[in-house]
Parts: sequence; structure tokens; C-alpha cells
Amino acid sequence: MTGAAKTVVGSPHKPSGNKNMVISDTGALAKENGGRQSEIPMEVTLKQIKDQIPAKYFQQNHWKAGYYLGRDFVQLTIVCAIMAYGFLPFVDQVLPSDESASFLIPNNLLRAAVLFVGWNVYAFVNGVTGTGIWVLAHECGHRAFSPSAAVNDAVGLILHSALLVPYHSWRISHGTHHKNTNHLTADTVFVPKTKEDPVAESLKEAPLVLLFEILIMLTVGWPGYLILNVTGQKYGGKRANHFEPSSALFRPFQHGDVLISDLGLVVMGAILAYATYVFGVANVFLWYTAPYLWVNAWLVTITYLQHSDVRLPHYDQENWTYVR
Repeated sequence: MTGAAKTVVGSPHKPSGNKNMVISDTGALAKENGGRQSEIPMEVTLKQIKDQIPAKYFQQNHWKAGYYLGRDFVQLTIVCAIMAYGFLPFVDQVLPSDESASFLIPNNLLRAAVLFVGWNVYAFVNGVTGTGIWVLAHECGHRAFSPSAAVNDAVGLILHSALLVPYHSWRISHGTHHKNTNHLTADTVFVPKTKEDPVAESLKEAPLVLLFEILIMLTVGWPGYLILNVTGQKYGGKRANHFEPSSALFRPFQHGDVLISDLGLVVMGAILAYATYVFGVANVFLWYTAPYLWVNAWLVTITYLQHSDVRLPHYDQENWTYVR
């Protein structure tokens, strides 16, 4: 995945000893706001921020969360049913395939075009719904789906495994990310690159290069991060991925959770292998893989936009604070 975040290692003010405190440069903020003085106070604590959020948003409700999860699965089922019992039979009836004729005859070409559009609409719609399921699993990782840690982990493991995500491994690294967001040496993902040769930087801004990087990011960016730690923190040459218990991302007491995540993926891989054996590669690709690719694309798009705006500063150890 590409990274365009602006690296800022300094600050007009030194942070205080209070790790919950951030000191804002109101002059710079006023300049960005067209000369208007910012209403952000000079010193903001974590408690002050939390006090502005209604208490109800800190309350987990697994019944309400379960409703949203059930709604997503109903949406998936309805779209699959429309495809299987509505659209595909309709195409077979109106545009029957003539297997004895050339593909280039008008009827076969039209049938192929209609099926191409239909399958892409299906993949897009169920990809959007699948992204919602991914987000609910994400909330399980934050212990926000239910007051029960066991329920969070059970639901999260099932949902993320179904989407080929190692639940606990991601939960651990994601927690580290939230504890060290925008820290140049402690954050785990979307770590900005240091400045390169001006010619090389200019080349990377070329439209064709940017287009290629976007395509790579949207298709294999997420697996690239999980497997190869692409855009992740460098750990002095140590191997970092989300599958090995000995990865630099994990501590010894977390190795068991990593293995449980791997087991979840093995089970899902076996299900997909069996489905491929019974229904064929094409059917598994159309019904599962195509929406899965859309889920990955939306996930990367959302997180990229959240973390890589050029106005987002990144801090070194001396200037970083948790609230920042």
C-alpha cells in the first residue's frame, strides 16, 4: 500500500509529563482556518475529550450488535437468493447458451455481457455488506461488540476467519496501533517513509505510477500487510507478519492466540477447498472470492483515507503523546 502521510517530528511546544495531554499550536490552526482563531484550547486531556462524548456510546450491547450482524447476513442471503433463483434462471431462459455455436455469435456475446454485469453487481453489493461484517468483527477486536470478552472473541474469530483475517493476530497488532497512533517508531501500520531523492519522489507522483500503486493497494494491499508487513513498522530486520507466533508483532504470552487465529484460517481454507472440489473454481470465485476482493478494497480505502492525509502529523519519541 502506498503512503502519503506528511512526517512531522517536531512541535512548536514540548509536551508535558502528562501523557494524556496534547498541546496545540493555535497559531498554525488559525492559519489553516483562513486566519480565524481556533477554538481548540491550548491544553486538552483525555478526560476532557471523553467528557464530551455521551455516556451511552461507551456501553456495549450485544443484542443490538447482534441485530446489526443478523441484518447483514439477511442482506447477504437475499442477494444470493436473487442471484441464484432470479437472475441466473432468467438469463438461461431469455438468453440460452448455444454451446455448439461460436462464442462470437450475437446471442452468446449478449449473454456473456449480461452475466458479466450481473456478477459484478452481485460482487459489489455483497462486498459492501461483507465490509459491514468486517467492521463488526473489528468492534469485537475492540471489545465493543459485547460486554463479554468471550463473546467478542468467539464472534470475532468466526467472522474474521470467514473473511480470511487472523482475528487475534490482527486484534493484537491493531491494539498496538491504537496505543501508538502516528508514532514514527512504535506505530504498527501506515508508517510514513522518510524523504527520498527528489527525482525518485517526482517519479512516484507520475499519474501512471500512482494509478498502478492504487490498483496494487486495492487488490493485494491488505494481504500484503498481513503476510509481508507492507507499510508496517520495521523491526530491525526481524520478520513481521500476522501468522507466525514468533513474529516481531507479538509477545510470548500472545503466541497461543496467534495459533488459534491460524487454526481459524485453516478451517476456513478447508471449507473453501471442499467447496472448490464440489462446485468448481469458477463458482467459488464468483460467489465468494469476488465479493471478498471488494471487502478488501473497501477496507484498504477506508483505512488509507483515515491515516494518510498529508495534514496528519507523525511524531518521534520526544514529541509524541497519546492524545496527539
